[in-house]
Amino acid sequence: MKLYIPGIGDSIILLNDWSFTVHIESRNESLISEHFNTKNTSYSYYKTLKPFNKILHKDDVLIVDRIYVKKGSAEYSSITFKLVLENGKKCNKRFWVKLKDANNIEFEKYKKIKKVNWKHHRSSFKHNNPSIINHLLYNVAKKTNIRAGLKIGGTITYRVHGNLADNLSENAFYTYQDYHTSEYDNEKFKMIGEYVVQFIGVDTISTKIRMGETFIIANFIFVSKKWTLYNEKDQVINTGTSFESLKNKVKTGAELRADKIKKLTKKLTKKLTTNS
Repeated sequence: MKLYIPGIGDSIILLNDWSFTVHIESRNESLISEHFNTKNTSYSYYKTLKPFNKILHKDDVLIVDRIYVKKGSAEYSSITFKLVLENGKKCNKRFWVKLKDANNIEFEKYKKIKKVNWKHHRSSFKHNNPSIINHLLYNVAKKTNIRAGLKIGGTITYRVHGNLADNLSENAFYTYQDYHTSEYDNEKFKMIGEYVVQFIGVDTISTKIRMGETFIIANFIFVSKKWTLYNEKDQVINTGTSFESLKNKVKTGAELRADKIKKLTKKLTKKLTTNS
């Protein structure tokens, strides 16, 4: 067992249900009002109430807000928390518990969130495409990224040298692969993206001649885009149409939750500051 003294602002997630006593005191107003379904916070009303038991469940999230420990005052030793996620729902409930109750918490401390860096490798092509077509497909695939609004089935037009038409088969499908690797938390990952386009012919009306060279407008249909995330054993972790969304799959479950809590805490802090 290692000693862990939390810092103010540390976030913890419950690994198991946690039961504790809620003491009738104004700093526990959020839990008292919820339990007794009342907004009455007067001293005379509080005197009529008795301490009650509260249970928080696995995966609820707490932020350490205050720690009070003083020599000779063990009876008053306490920790104040902010409950920011309860039963999967966002909330903002501040309360304190005695140290003996806090010591029964089974939790996981969030690790420091690291940035996952991805290295882009030379792209490749399937079906042994001629090199001149590979160059074309690279630019076509790049164009599908730039044109974020392009949907599956959309038409892509691209200006190419006239002699390239001889190397393209009408209605044929061509696949371009984008290849990225990453190392995170002593594990290696790779991400492969596949763009599939279909050549549907050239637009002879748009033929242009410049400096003795003939250019034509080649027309393609954007057929599909798919990203696949693999671990170092080449096992598929997940698939999707977005590189950005799959990048998050590399992080551990705890760190993904930490990302959400970090954003939630930032929003709550901003809201509280605005209201004050």
